Amino acid sequence: MRIANLTQHKPTTEQIKAGVEHLSEKENEIKTLLTFENIPTIEEMEDRAERLAKIVKEEGVYDATMIGGAPYFMSILEKKLKEYGIKPLYSFSKREVIEETNENGEVIKKSLNIEDTKANRKLATTQIIPQMLLKVHSGEF
Repeated sequence: MRIANLTQHKPTTEQIKAGVEHLSEKENEIKTLLTFENIPTIEEMEDRAERLAKIVKEEGVYDATMIGGAPYFMSILEKKLKEYGIKPLYSFSKREVIEETNENGEVIKKSLNIEDTKANRKLATTQIIPQMLLKVHSGEF
C-alpha cells in the first residue's frame, strides 16, 4: 500500500514499513499549508485543503494519505481528499517530549526526536530528559 505523508513530520520507521512515503520535494509547501499562524477562515482552510489534495494527486498514485495537524482543519482536509478519491488516514506516533513551565507560566514542549523503542525510552529517561531539564532550568533552552 502506498500512503502519501501529509503531516508536518517525517514518517517513523514503523510508518515507512506500513507504506508511508515522505514527499520530500513538497515538504516545505506541505508544512506551510498545514501551519496556521492566525485563526483561519473557512475559505482559507478549504483553499489549503484543495492545494494539499492536488499535491497528492500530482505526486503519483497513492492508495491513501496520512494526515495530521490542527484538529479544526482535519475534517475539511479529510472531506477534500475524499472528493479527489484519496482515502485519508489519521497519523499516529508516540511523541517523546519533555514539558516544562517557564517563568511566564507557559508550557514549553521539546521533542526528543527519537524513535519509540525500548532502548530509546530508557535512554530518554536516564540521560536525555535529565540533561534537557538542566538546560531548561539554566535558561539554555
